[in-house]
Amino acid sequence: MKNQKLFILIAFLMFQILFINQNLYSQKKDNTRIGVFGNSVLNIYNSNFASLDSVPSCCVNYLNGDGISLNLGLFWSQKFSKNLYIDFRLSYLGLSGEFYSNETKPVSIIVGNIEQIVEAKIQHNINAIIGSTNLDINLKYFPTESFSIFGGLGSNIVFLNEFNQKESLIEPNDYGTFENKKRVRNEANGSIKNINSLLFKINVGITQDFYLNKKKDLIFSPEISYHLGLNSYLMSNKWMINNFRLGFAIVFEPKELEESPIYPNPIKD
Repeated sequence: MKNQKLFILIAFLMFQILFINQNLYSQKKDNTRIGVFGNSVLNIYNSNFASLDSVPSCCVNYLNGDGISLNLGLFWSQKFSKNLYIDFRLSYLGLSGEFYSNETKPVSIIVGNIEQIVEAKIQHNINAIIGSTNLDINLKYFPTESFSIFGGLGSNIVFLNEFNQKESLIEPNDYGTFENKKRVRNEANGSIKNINSLLFKINVGITQDFYLNKKKDLIFSPEISYHLGLNSYLMSNKWMINNFRLGFAIVFEPKELEESPIYPNPIKD
């Protein structure tokens, strides 16, 4: 609950900045952008833990993992100066991915009805299903009319945190089972415990605008960005979540309307 209140406070302060700045900056200029965006996300895990809390595992260590997910949302940009905008984004962000850790060691396996000790290759796997509400606040600088670079801070409130785990016998690949007479053991699933439900990150990226009409108020804007996690997903162990995002935004930039001259009514005789 404390993390959610902090997230709401950040969003409220952001809206206040936007409204105050909008009043300070001339209303006669094209100073606001709104739109929608979507990204394909490559999540990159940097970790160091042997097991999830309260989940049995024989793994030596999970050190890295990755996965593909989606980022979909809305944005609002407000101009600060000629080439500088502040960009506010609210979206769904998937942080899902998989861990794999292989080890080779002597293992007791069942061949027929006989137990044997063999040098076996075992693969440990955790599939993490993580969904979050994402808030990004970036400064966007336009060195040219259509190209921009941006950087800022982001945060995620995690609302979905599930996992599936298993341990598989890889070698020998044509015979033998574990003691449970299967080639898979230590299967488990459920909610990941003892997590940080509020995650923070640093954002950097670039965009390129392509105008879709003569008025230049409708824009197609491809974008690529990198997001570096600042705190661990697990409270008691290291699990950093970084990601690359590649996608596009559809931007609407309202233009100044030309005002028709107002003439006084003619005086009747």
